[in-house]
Amino acid sequence: ICVHKGEYVQIVAANQDNRWFVHRDANRTSPAAEGWIPELDNVRDGDINELVNLG
Repeated sequence: ICVHKGEYVQIVAANQDNRWFVHRDANRTSPAAEGWIPELDNVRDGDINELVNLG
């Protein structure tokens, strides 16, 4: 999955390799998508089950 700065994704799962499985809703230019991304340093523990702004 390719996500861009400022997009919102939902973190679905995390693994021991510091990667997150995320879901991105469809928007005007992209279909909905899911996939693995590297863990982000600026996300607090309380955000794990919330929508996270990658910006």
